[in-house]
Amino acid sequence: QGNGTILKKIPLFFKNFSQDPLRKLVYEMKELNFTPGEVIFAPNEIDDNSLFIVRKGEVELYVETPKFLDPITIVRKVKENEVFGELSFFSWKERECFARSASFTSLFIITQKDFLNIIQSNTEDYQIYCEIKDNINLYEEYKRLFIKCFSCKAKDHSRNREESLDKFE
Repeated sequence: QGNGTILKKIPLFFKNFSQDPLRKLVYEMKELNFTPGEVIFAPNEIDDNSLFIVRKGEVELYVETPKFLDPITIVRKVKENEVFGELSFFSWKERECFARSASFTSLFIITQKDFLNIIQSNTEDYQIYCEIKDNINLYEEYKRLFIKCFSCKAKDHSRNREESLDKFE
């Protein structure tokens, strides 16, 4: 029941999907704990495209920048009740950055497989998922993810790692 209140705070879920699948999703969410500096995922790593919700603590999303003085560039800091990993979760593309715990952190994880198993029983919700996926992959449109571009903070697009690093060169 406590997990359900978290999903109600996240527009990605409550503005896109109906209540029934979200109620079922609560039972599939798993909690993981990380220590400071522990890597959660990395680019080009084989993973299950899970989506993460920060329950407690903070997560840093970063890219490696070997051409610069600082070997990494922090793209975004994710705090309590915020989501990360949503781009791969919906687009099925590889991760574009690293995620690491910035403190002692507790995360809820929602696997893509579990989510799809739940929403496939509801045609309307599954159709919404497919629309989001197609909008990302075909039109580079991210509005329904409720994310901001980490370069300019606009909500209608996202910048990929290479484009963002090009502006520093």
